[in-house]
Amino acid sequence: MSYESSPSNCEPKFAQNSNLNGDPHKYMIQKSLPKLIQKIAQEASTNNNWAPALRAAPAAISVMATCLVASTSKLAGAIEVNPTGVIPGGEEIKLPHKYLSTNLQYCSDLGRIAFSEAQNSMHRLRGLFGKSASRKADEERARKEAKEDHEKRQQNERARYDEKLEKLLQKRQHELNVAKEEAQERLKTAQTTFEMVQTKLEHAKTELSVTKEQHLQAKLDLDASQADLEALANEKIELKDILAIIESSIKSLKQMKQYVDDMCEFFKEVSTEVQNTMDGPMHKFLTKIDNAAIASGNRKDSRKIENLNVDQVNKGQLAQAALRLQGKLSIIGDVAGVYVSISKLYIKPGINKMEGLTYLSHSEYTLQLAEFKEWCSNSVEEIEGFSRKQTRIMIDRMAIGVRAVARETLAIESST
Repeated sequence: MSYESSPSNCEPKFAQNSNLNGDPHKYMIQKSLPKLIQKIAQEASTNNNWAPALRAAPAAISVMATCLVASTSKLAGAIEVNPTGVIPGGEEIKLPHKYLSTNLQYCSDLGRIAFSEAQNSMHRLRGLFGKSASRKADEERARKEAKEDHEKRQQNERARYDEKLEKLLQKRQHELNVAKEEAQERLKTAQTTFEMVQTKLEHAKTELSVTKEQHLQAKLDLDASQADLEALANEKIELKDILAIIESSIKSLKQMKQYVDDMCEFFKEVSTEVQNTMDGPMHKFLTKIDNAAIASGNRKDSRKIENLNVDQVNKGQLAQAALRLQGKLSIIGDVAGVYVSISKLYIKPGINKMEGLTYLSHSEYTLQLAEFKEWCSNSVEEIEGFSRKQTRIMIDRMAIGVRAVARETLAIESST
């Protein structure tokens, strides 16, 4: 899964901000924003890996359904299995139960529990970043209100000093000239960003080809498991046929293990991204604050900073660190939110439909199976479309958030 962006989305709109005049630090923030946003999007490796794992969920649930339905067979319930065995490759496995039917049901239960725990974990992660975003929104609102109040007092003061009107007009003319120069610089930056996007689109075409192959494999796995479910609907099925289905299910379980491994890798990458963000951008940001506080005369490890003086170079580095941190946290929170949404819309309902296939009459089973097959096929396509849409949204949301933090940074400094 690739992401999409555009020069217009990434280009900040500071043309009318007169506070940039004569301040190289602020100009540096403005000029570096497009490349910074592109870099954050490129480094968000989870954007390229999370969609295939979720798209395979219907096929995994179909395999779980095959195991569950087979476990309800009277013939399968009478078959005893060895508690230990060796699979091809020399790896030893241990079964938790004596009978084949209970082991098959155990496999299905494990899958259901794993999906449930995954949703809970992603829900907690999304909530963590949601609280952070809420606090940030409160702070931004308070700053905006304070800024509006300050601007109102300034307007009242200007009304009493009409004699400064001529100087103000001269200043505005100067700002207009500077804005024209800045617009030319932004045009050059936009052209550079456009070239970057063209390169990214070529890369996206290659990724799309790989994604189509993964999508086809998930469909093939889904068709195979559904064929087993149809065979189980035959009331006159023989023991040898059940054993053949069990053998097929075992092969499917191996494929399901690959799905689970892919999802585990996805969760590992999300966890690693969180840890790297805390150890990287967050640590660097806080270290720069601590160093500036000590250099300003505060005691080391002091809980209260009495004075904070930051030179232009360190001020620019702090701003860059804050923008980078905002972008990475936005991506992580959105990926967790997408998983929770897909789990609620597709994975949980699919597991409920799977459990509804057991202990039915032949006619009821045939009807429920048809509905289950249709749901599986539709879900693969819908998850694919949902993933594409949400990837674009999360990249755009990240860019908007980074630009908002940049505007706040410039506004705060202009008032100090």
